Amino acid sequence: MTTVAVVLCFVGLLFIVISVPLARGQVKPNRWYGVRTPATLRDADLWYAANRYGGQLLIVAGALILLAGLLGLAFPPARFSLMFFAPSLAVVICIALIIRKLVLLQRKP
Repeated sequence: MTTVAVVLCFVGLLFIVISVPLARGQVKPNRWYGVRTPATLRDADLWYAANRYGGQLLIVAGALILLAGLLGLAFPPARFSLMFFAPSLAVVICIALIIRKLVLLQRKP
């Protein structure tokens, strides 16, 4: 149980570290890092808008995953299901919001 909690803490921190440059608009259009769709690769303004939004969502997801890991460390056996529920929920919410935002951004005149 403790190993899973430590891994969740690490993954949450990794999400946060990776997403900060995206949220700050510091990542230039590229094919390796960021929200890479044909539309974002064509339009620099769309790239920065999508990646700022996606970076902010990933920070929130990372914080939720980190929180789940910390709860798992604080309450090992009793909160096992929470350690899996919170990260899963964070990822599903972020994916849904990213897809929604990309659809809205692609309709931009």
